[in-house]
Amino acid sequence: MRRGLCSSIVNGNRSITGKLAGKDVVLFLSGISMVNAAMTLKLVLDRFEIERLVFSSIAGGVDPALTVREVVVAEQWGQDLEQVCAREIDGAFVPPAWVTSPFPPYGMMFVRENAVVSPRACGPEQRFLFPVDAGYLATAKAVAGRVDLEACNPANEDGAAARRRWARPDCVSGPWRAKGYTTAKGAAGA
Repeated sequence: MRRGLCSSIVNGNRSITGKLAGKDVVLFLSGISMVNAAMTLKLVLDRFEIERLVFSSIAGGVDPALTVREVVVAEQWGQDLEQVCAREIDGAFVPPAWVTSPFPPYGMMFVRENAVVSPRACGPEQRFLFPVDAGYLATAKAVAGRVDLEACNPANEDGAAARRRWARPDCVSGPWRAKGYTTAKGAAGA
């Protein structure tokens, strides 16, 4: 362990605390899947006073057109884990009558918006896309042209050149993404 860093383990998850550019930081691995990420984040939020969060991940299911080592920064993010599975009737998947979805199905899965409560509204609101922090997005845009991605892999060991790809407006996690999700803006996501 480097000087000035502290390590702790909670429920098998290791967190490292220290300073970065004079600011207190907590580093941790969230694990694979959105479920693990949510559980690990909950452990960290319970243990530390977190003011801001930067999440870095791989996104293999975001867009089949992306290649290894491309970088995507989203302006808003959606997830397709809120789903209802339909029955097959006469060769077609038919959802229950109470299911409404503004999106095309992915096979038997019909994606639904999430009912969320926040200070933005008086009661629950239906949302699919969630905006990222405007300040972080502005910072990402400001530094995008100054970050040397080649320095991450100077020997080019994996044969993939690091490439920059700026954010499309909306990104979606999950297999449903590959079916061509399109927002009202007409953007095809990440």
